[in-house]
Amino acid sequence: MAIDAIGQQASSYYDRLGQFQASAQGFDSILTKASGATAEAGRTNKQKLRHACEQLVSDALVQPLVKQMRQSPFKVKMFHGGHAEQAFAQKLDTILADRIVHSANFPIVDSVYNNLSRHPGGLPTSTGAAVGGRLNTHG
Repeated sequence: MAIDAIGQQASSYYDRLGQFQASAQGFDSILTKASGATAEAGRTNKQKLRHACEQLVSDALVQPLVKQMRQSPFKVKMFHGGHAEQAFAQKLDTILADRIVHSANFPIVDSVYNNLSRHPGGLPTSTGAAVGGRLNTHG
C-alpha cells in the first residue's frame, strides 16, 4: 500500500509539473507578444511622425495654394456650390490638401520625416540647428 501511495503522489507531482510547464510556456508566449507589441508601438510612432509631417506640408504649402485657386477670377457660376460651399470652404480646402499630400507622395514630406526621425527628441537644439541666433536653412 505504501508503494501505491508513493506512486499516486509521484503521479500527482508529474501532473503538477506538466501544468507548471504549460503555464511557463504560456508565460513565454505572453513575453513574446509583449515584445512584439513594443515593436508595433515603434511602428505606430513612425506612422504618427509621418502623418504629422504630411499635416505640416499640407497646412503650410498645399492648403494656401488650394485657397488661392478657390479665389480664382475664372469661377464659373454653373459649378458654384452655393452658400454651403462658401460656409465650409475652409474645411473643404483642408480635407482636399490633406488628401493631395497623402496620395501624391511629396518629396518634401520625406525630407521632413527623415530629418525629424534622425533626432528622436524632435528638432535638434545643438549648434547644428541655429547659427548666430538664426535658423540654419542650408542643411
